[in-house]
Amino acid sequence: MSQATYEGIAMSEIDEDTLREYAENGLERPRDAMFRDDRCHTTHVPVVGWAEHGDDILEESNFLVAKGLIEGAAEDDEHVFEGSARHWLVGSLRQVWVQVYEEPAPPCASSDCERGAEFTAQLGETKGDDYCFEHIESGRESLAWDAAEEKQIELEDELIETDVDEDDFHEKWASIYKNKLALTREVPIERTFTAAFREAVSIAESLVDYPILDESDYSERENERFEENLAEALEWVQRDFVEDSDDEAEVISDLARDDLSELYGMEGNGDVSWGKVEEIYREHRDAYFEEKATEIRDELSRLGLLIKDDRPQAGPGQLELSA
Repeated sequence: MSQATYEGIAMSEIDEDTLREYAENGLERPRDAMFRDDRCHTTHVPVVGWAEHGDDILEESNFLVAKGLIEGAAEDDEHVFEGSARHWLVGSLRQVWVQVYEEPAPPCASSDCERGAEFTAQLGETKGDDYCFEHIESGRESLAWDAAEEKQIELEDELIETDVDEDDFHEKWASIYKNKLALTREVPIERTFTAAFREAVSIAESLVDYPILDESDYSERENERFEENLAEALEWVQRDFVEDSDDEAEVISDLARDDLSELYGMEGNGDVSWGKVEEIYREHRDAYFEEKATEIRDELSRLGLLIKDDRPQAGPGQLELSA
């Protein structure tokens, strides 16, 4: 089946919180990441994959339909790309990657972090630095620490002017820091999600409720797989009947077609039971040759060439001609 651009499949609108959750999860690089492209888990996130040499028709259908929908929604070719990686068990793993945001992210303020920032640390009206999701907590702590340190001079003066001992001083400072930290928050940096990412998240959410993206595409692929498997099973069965001509084998297959079609969907994933195919084919082959033998006997009888006596009857398909 040729790959196509899929259109007309309605996808639901996704709220901003769900989009941010998908973005946050996708931008976190797993330890066992197989794709080494610099865009992976930095600007682009994985959205749908497929083991190309696997035999899961639904996975294949959903992958190709989703890929077509996402590519159709993308407003820039750079927003979507397909990566692949080899796997010893299933062959090629194909993965669609989608750019999350329209604009580049500001750098994370945490030292040695190469991620883009997603949040701004804020305390009241005071804005701190920008951080990625992994370092935003430490950013809030740093902002609270700086705010608490501003009170340090007042506490030191109080320590000098009163009988407050050093332990009380540290306890008060810790209390101030704790209160400041409680007032901090993380504010998402205002960025625009790409249309391709919105479409990808919408697709992912729709698959949570129903596992098939396009019933028509899935059915077509399943039927195509069934026909391939059926043809292979028939070829295997026909090897037991090398005396049959190609024309005879074709006629028998046509006669058995309706019964063979009943096998569709019994095994799932387009598979067929070779045992049932053999059973059906043999039944129709026997009927075909029995009918053919009957026609020949009738014709010979009409011509007076068929011997009729009390000798044992010939077996099925065996004829005795008069001398």
